[in-house]
Amino acid sequence: MNFELSWGDIFIVFFLTLGPLKAILPFARATHATDLAFHRRMAWQSTAIAAVIALVVALLVPLVLTNWHVSSPAVSITAGIILFAQAL
Repeated sequence: MNFELSWGDIFIVFFLTLGPLKAILPFARATHATDLAFHRRMAWQSTAIAAVIALVVALLVPLVLTNWHVSSPAVSITAGIILFAQAL
């Protein structure tokens, strides 16, 4: 079984699992009564940190899955269950 995701599929999975909609309220609370420059600086720093974390996870996941002998179908089933639970 060959399992490949397109860039659009990857964006949708990241959008659903990382929860940018859930991050808006804490960002608004943290930046309440601050100037626009602080908003921008905090947003860029948060984006950079999230990108580094996503990159590290993306690079380490194949190694971890190989070491733990987890197959691609098992990951697909698990991802489907998580996305289904998220949709509920």
